[in-house]
Amino acid sequence: MGSTLRIAIDGGAATGKSTTSKLVAKKLGLTYVNTGQMYRLIALIALKNNLENDEKKLLNKIKDIKMSFDDNGKILNDFIKLDENILDSNEVSNVLNSITHYPLIREFASKKQMEFGKKPGVLLEGRDIGTVVMPDADYKFYLFVDPKVAAKRRVKQFSEMGEQISYEKTLQDIIDRNESDMNRKVGPLMPTKNSIHIDTSFNTAEEVANQIVGIVNNG
Repeated sequence: MGSTLRIAIDGGAATGKSTTSKLVAKKLGLTYVNTGQMYRLIALIALKNNLENDEKKLLNKIKDIKMSFDDNGKILNDFIKLDENILDSNEVSNVLNSITHYPLIREFASKKQMEFGKKPGVLLEGRDIGTVVMPDADYKFYLFVDPKVAAKRRVKQFSEMGEQISYEKTLQDIIDRNESDMNRKVGPLMPTKNSIHIDTSFNTAEEVANQIVGIVNNG
């Protein structure tokens, strides 16, 4: 059954959903798709072309882009060369929120994501997977975390990449981002009625992944 499962994992900033999702996909033998990387790639293209404030021109710029994912969930494309960690940089994060609120960009990205989601044996993670991209998933998980824990995780993540960021500002950015995502008109961050809620505040990604795998294996 593992090869045909379709799993949706949603959650806010720094819930550990990317690391957790990668582990779950590996344990269950699923193809891992990080939809957030799509939006980060689009945000980077917007930055490189000074189009972060022009939705229509940005859409026209990316309309023919081809995207795929390698075995580790890393996004590949035929448009721009990606330096290591560039998509996770603070520079990209700073414009990400506005990019993900553009209706035309969300529609474009969602259609791409739905193509991946239709295939058997996949795990998609993001912020509107269970509600918009893959509403018929076999399992839907909704991860959440204490914002203070999330901020500490984010500061540590950037520190490991050699970039120092403020805890206080990071905490406020996470609170603002989640609130903005939950209240946006198109594809808001929210669980479905049948989503399984998991608090990741006090568990490692490995522990959360094992919890999810256990739920799936016990059907």
